[in-house]
This record gives sequence, structure tokens and C-alpha cells, in this order.
Amino acid sequence: MRRTEFLAIMEKYSAKSYIPIVSFAASENIDDKEAISSVVENILIRQLNIRPNVAMGLKYMVEETLDNITEHSKSKRGFIMAQAYPRKGYLDICMADNGVTLLGSYKKLADNEIVDDLEAIKAANRGISSKNLPEAENRGYGIQTSKRMLVEGLGGQYLMISGSCMYLKSPGHDNVYSVPDGLRWNGTIVALRIPVDSSQFNYVNYLE
Repeated sequence: MRRTEFLAIMEKYSAKSYIPIVSFAASENIDDKEAISSVVENILIRQLNIRPNVAMGLKYMVEETLDNITEHSKSKRGFIMAQAYPRKGYLDICMADNGVTLLGSYKKLADNEIVDDLEAIKAANRGISSKNLPEAENRGYGIQTSKRMLVEGLGGQYLMISGSCMYLKSPGHDNVYSVPDGLRWNGTIVALRIPVDSSQFNYVNYLE
């Protein structure tokens, strides 16, 4: 749909406590990404009256995750949804794709030594990029920065699922798990639980 149509539909959710599942083309078209991210972020900020300092961190985390979907997943579609909990003081955001998984993204590298989902999810969360470019050593920092902002800065929780493995980081917890046999997600899911009441948080302190 046209951007104006999308804006009109999404504006209805400003007075609600959630954003429905939004399916978007997972292309590298900058205008598409900016339309999705800016509309979703602004509605979430208004739903919870989020402080400007926390809003800046929220924007970084959402945009970084959407960038990873459009640049790495090879998925035709991406998905984003959110649920606000005003009385509990936090916001849940989930972003997903049904692409090649983290492992599939690493496999395209000529010198790849990552052979399974467990190694792939560990590598992604150590900041190892799957982008085979001269500046690739810096490109893996987005996930690291998002996690630091969320967990260290805001006391939130970060969940990533890809293939047959999942990664969970929260205050006092940092682990990778294999999911039970027969369960897997053919793509990547990132879920963020974002506390929104912090007056001390400064997103600049967590930028690389």
C-alpha cells in the first residue's frame, strides 16, 4: 500500500496498547525501512508517553534489527508487532523474518567455519559479522550495542531465536540453548522487553 495509506491505518493504534503484526517487504529500500520504523516507533512512544532518552534507545534497537532483516535474511517479508504494558512499565517488541537463518547468512562467506545453528547464534551475539565487506569487522556491533542498551542500560531482556537455537540475555543471565527436537524457526526472531520508565538512561553511553 502507499505510505499515506499505511500511516492512516497505523494512526488508529496510537490510542491502543499494541501494534498488530505488520508484514513488510524485506528489501534494502531505504524509504520502505524508514516508513515502517518511524511509524511504529512514534506510535509506541505515544502509547506509553516514553521519555525522550528511552525513545532514542528504542529507535536504535528497532532500526538495527530491521536493518539486519533487510540486509542479511534473504527473506521476502519481515514482520514486527508490539504490546505495551503501561501498568507494568515495559514494552514488548517482536521482529522476525523467515529467511536463511543466521547459519545460512554465515554460510555465504568464503572463509566460513560456522557449521551449525548453535555456533551461528553464538557468533552473531559476539559481534561477528556475516557481511563479507571491507568494513565487516565493525558491522556486527549493532547487536552488541542493542543488547548493552537494553540489558545494562534499561534492565530489559533480549531474546533471539534462529533455526534450532535461542539466545537469552537479561540482568544476571546470558546463555544459548538448543530448542527441543522437532522445533525450529526457519528464519530469525528478535524479541525485546523494554522498560520505559528510566530517567537515568543515556543511549549515547552505549554506542560503539
